[in-house]
Amino acid sequence: METKLLFFLLSGILFQSNIGIYMMEQTEKCQVTLKIAIQMHSHSISIFPNNFWRSS
Repeated sequence: METKLLFFLLSGILFQSNIGIYMMEQTEKCQVTLKIAIQMHSHSISIFPNNFWRSS
């Protein structure tokens, strides 16, 4: 009985830490994607006015 209880506790702790690691990885991926999107966005904004002024 005690070994089963211990097993459940240990597997629960492992499961939680795995979810924690997974969540951290997901947030890192999201942050990286956001950074890239922001960089591309600001880059296109800085390029656009130059082309716009030249064409007019």
